[in-house]
Amino acid sequence: MPARVATVAASKLSKSYAQMRGARSFCINILAEDQRRICTQFARSGSDKWIDVAWRLSPGGSPILEGALAWIDCRREVEHEAGDHYLTIGRITGLKAHSGRPLLYYRSDYAVLPALASESAAAS
Repeated sequence: MPARVATVAASKLSKSYAQMRGARSFCINILAEDQRRICTQFARSGSDKWIDVAWRLSPGGSPILEGALAWIDCRREVEHEAGDHYLTIGRITGLKAHSGRPLLYYRSDYAVLPALASESAAAS
């Protein structure tokens, strides 16, 4: 079975990413559609991103945000420079997903996925 991997792209200018670069593992949190406040807080430059954010440790020792729709625990494998970003590739060591809709940010705004046919049928 081929290795399961995940990739994260971070700006070379990110001060938060600079602090995380030496870590051996990381956890990708997929936010739920009702977590806009947390998304905005983490996107803001120069602020303490963790104020009033509830979290717990993943099995790999990285933060899982409370209420996250899903999380993907990874062990860092390699990092590549790609223009003005770093691409970090991690081997997936664990994951968990809950039902719900993800928070999407597209073209400088939040977006909502339309209901799936199976969701519409279940609501009827």
